[in-house]
Amino acid sequence: HAGQPYALHKQPARTTLLFFGFTRCTQVCSPALSQMQAVARHMGMRRPPELLFVTLDPLNDNPAALRAYVARFGPDIRGLTGTPTQIDDAARRFGVGIQRGGGEPDHSARIYLLGPDHQLVRVYRLQTPVAQLAKDIASLQDGPQLSALRP
Repeated sequence: HAGQPYALHKQPARTTLLFFGFTRCTQVCSPALSQMQAVARHMGMRRPPELLFVTLDPLNDNPAALRAYVARFGPDIRGLTGTPTQIDDAARRFGVGIQRGGGEPDHSARIYLLGPDHQLVRVYRLQTPVAQLAKDIASLQDGPQLSALRP
């Protein structure tokens, strides 16, 4: 959303919460981003995770639209877009279900937890309590419990 290229594998080692959606989504995207922001606040003095929102509607969600949308939830969420092919590839890698009809995309609603190595650790339903997400992130940051979280 800042108009700069982003590559997850080039980022410093850090836990990450990732969500796929689009800015005009009224059903699940806003609650998901609010939940992710709440997790970051819940982490308190610990290092909060990086928060990423990847649009599934790159033809409508340009950087300006993403910037305005993620700003509604706080300063910590980074909105990402790309070409339709890049977005479809990323969604496919994470197993995001997408149905594209004549209008807005219909998509699955999951929050993905990535470890400091940027690898998928766990997939959460939106109903997962904030405290549980924060506990799992803290376990990843502490190190020894990492293997217990791997699927």
